[in-house]
Amino acid sequence: NSSLYFDVPIIEAESQETSDVFFLYLEDVDGMDFPFSFEVTILPHVNGIPIKKFVRVVTKEDPEDDDVCSPVFPAPICFEDSVTKKRVCQCESGCWYWIWEFTLVEDNTGDKHSAYAPGMFIDHPIYQHGGCCSGNFSIPAKYDPYCVSGNPEYKLVTVDDQYYVRYFEALDLFENGIYERFTYHESKNYVPDSTNYCTGEAGYVVDRQFSRETGTHNFSNGSDLIQFKIDQRRDALDHSILSDGGWPIGSGDLFYTCHNLIVSFPFNGGRWSVVYRRSDVNYNPLETYFPEYYE
Repeated sequence: NSSLYFDVPIIEAESQETSDVFFLYLEDVDGMDFPFSFEVTILPHVNGIPIKKFVRVVTKEDPEDDDVCSPVFPAPICFEDSVTKKRVCQCESGCWYWIWEFTLVEDNTGDKHSAYAPGMFIDHPIYQHGGCCSGNFSIPAKYDPYCVSGNPEYKLVTVDDQYYVRYFEALDLFENGIYERFTYHESKNYVPDSTNYCTGEAGYVVDRQFSRETGTHNFSNGSDLIQFKIDQRRDALDHSILSDGGWPIGSGDLFYTCHNLIVSFPFNGGRWSVVYRRSDVNYNPLETYFPEYYE
C-alpha cells in the first residue's frame, strides 16, 4: 500500500547470523533542491510476514557544501590540572566531531561491499582443535608431544565462537594540523589453556580495547586530499598506557559536506571508503555505539 515498494534482495555473501545487508542506489535529479530528505520504511520479512518496522530518513547532501563548510574545527585548549597535575585538553564545544557510520569496500571488479559498521560482528570460520584428556585432567597438545591424533586420550573440541567487532570510532581534525581518533573494538579468541578437552568445552578470552590515537594531518581549505601521520596510540581512559589496539586510517581522497565526511584510500587491492557523520556534539545517541548499550 505504498506509493513505491521494493522487495530488496539480501546480499548473502555479506550478511551475518544476526544482520542482513542490502544496498539502495539513488540517482541525482536535475533541479533538486539540497539538502533533499525523505522517509524510507524498512520491513524485514520472513515468508512475506513483516517481523519489525524501521523508519529512517534519507538525506541527499548538497555536493557543493565543501564551498561553505570545513571538516576542521578549533584546536582544543590544553592546561595542567591543578589537582591531578595531568595535562587536560578541552575542545571549544566538546570533541568527537566526526562519528564513524560504516566502511565501504570497492574491489578490483567495481563491486561494492560493506566491510565494517558499528556493532557488526565478523565471525571467524568454525574449526576443530585437539588436546588430551587423561584421568579427567585436560592437557593442551602443545604441552605433551604424545598428545596427537591416534592417541586414545586425544580429543577434539569445536571452536565456533570467535569474532571481531568494531563498536565505535570518532575522528577530530583540528585547524592546527593535529588530529585524534578514538576507536573501541572487541575480539574473542580461542585459548587452548582454558579449554576442557574432557568435557569438550572450548575456552575463549575476550579482549576489549578503547584507544586514543593522535598525529598530524595536512588538510587545507578546498583540498580533496588528506594525509595522516600517526604519533602515538594510547589507552583512551589511561593515557599513561600505550595501546596496540585500534585500526589504522589511510591517507587518500577526501570528500565532505556540512554533515558527512568520507576518507577513501587504496587497501588490499581495492578501495576502502570510511564514512563519518558530523555529531554536533550530541552525546546521547553516541551511547548506543558502545557494547554496554547492547548488554
